[in-house]
Amino acid sequence: MNRYIFVSYSHQDQRIVSGIADRLERSGYSIWYDRDIQPGSLWDDTIKSKLKDSAVVLMFISRNFVRSDYCRLELKLALEQKKTIVPLYLDGTKFEEELQQQIDRIQNITLSPTAYDECLQRLQKLDSIQKCLGRFSATPPGPDREYYSNSSAVDRVTFNSIKDHPVYGDEKHFLRVKLPGSDTFSPSASIKLRPGQTYEFELLIHNNATDAQKGGAGSTRIAVHLPEYVRPSRRNEILAVLSSVNASPAQIWSGIEIHSEKTLFLNFVNASAVYHCSGACDGLKLSTSFIETDHGFYVGLDRFDGTVPTGALCRVTFKVRAFEESGEIGYTKTILTNNGLPEGHVRLGEVFTVRTEFRNLGTFDFRNVGFWETFPEGMELIPGTTVLRNGAHPDGLKMKDIIHDGTGFSTGSYGPHANAIITYQAKFVSGAGKKALVGHIVHESGMSNYSLPIFVEP
Repeated sequence: MNRYIFVSYSHQDQRIVSGIADRLERSGYSIWYDRDIQPGSLWDDTIKSKLKDSAVVLMFISRNFVRSDYCRLELKLALEQKKTIVPLYLDGTKFEEELQQQIDRIQNITLSPTAYDECLQRLQKLDSIQKCLGRFSATPPGPDREYYSNSSAVDRVTFNSIKDHPVYGDEKHFLRVKLPGSDTFSPSASIKLRPGQTYEFELLIHNNATDAQKGGAGSTRIAVHLPEYVRPSRRNEILAVLSSVNASPAQIWSGIEIHSEKTLFLNFVNASAVYHCSGACDGLKLSTSFIETDHGFYVGLDRFDGTVPTGALCRVTFKVRAFEESGEIGYTKTILTNNGLPEGHVRLGEVFTVRTEFRNLGTFDFRNVGFWETFPEGMELIPGTTVLRNGAHPDGLKMKDIIHDGTGFSTGSYGPHANAIITYQAKFVSGAGKKALVGHIVHESGMSNYSLPIFVEP
């Protein structure tokens, strides 16, 4: 058994789940969850394998979770496998009585909208969670299957199951890497990424069948999961999966652990993916669809129709670049009205909505992000209308009427690409003409100010 936490959740709750899971990772806990992989995709068997091998299942239960057949399946598997389950309730939604009684016997945690830190502290005190403090373990090649020598007769469709190929050696490591400065691809359990470097990968597709009558593979697809970024505290992996409807096993996978000393973003190098085979498709440039979609990319010899004949060996090579980004904030502020006037124009006495969006465009976290506004003369806040939406509060959280009092309010921390949206209603009670609404964002790295012109019509 690997000492990692498997995170089970509805993808509709991903923003709030990422906030908790990422903070656990930054604290040194080994976490696995299917970031950006949708259930019902090519990755299903891989996800189920990760659940089976985990030490504990952290289950984010919500209305979305309860309504999801796939989430219910993960819960069913975890109960059948007698996994240690930690239920974390997001919104108080319950299952039907019989199933809820099973879960109620388990120690659980309720996430309060204003008590993230308390929730994390309670999680970290649990023995089952503490056991997962430590090094991330990359997904081993899988699943377990029968392997053959290169001279064996293989009477069924199976992929990458030769253990002594004269060129590729043990094919179960079918995702390989060519490090900067090297001339050859080689299997690697782990690589250290450096900023500004480009890494080339090779994905092997070898139908090991030798019986021409039985050996044609159909609906053969490949996919690669490329993480968006890697933090020093997080060990992640590039994971490849290959599937075929009539292969045994129907799906196989191979991964390479990646880590770095700095926070690095990963980008697929444009036009770098090339298909290699003995048919008409040899040398064709591939789109990024085999990386960017969960359902993968159909392969073949003369056309990409998923057909891989007996004994056929194909390869895909592609490049990934690791790079740093400086801290950068994306900020937009708009006035929302239905008055028929030009954008940014309001009438005296008219109630309008101000919408502000903050987005972290950098690679590091912005912590303790706070917002306040400097209202122009004559502008008044409509009480009870200020609402915050972010990963912790996707449905909106009403805030106190203090956004314009000179101090505003803090909204928490935001990792790379996380965002927050604040809306409130206001009106001008006096003073027609051109005005300036000034928004302020304060965080541990400093403060930013933004001015929005408003034209007040009499």
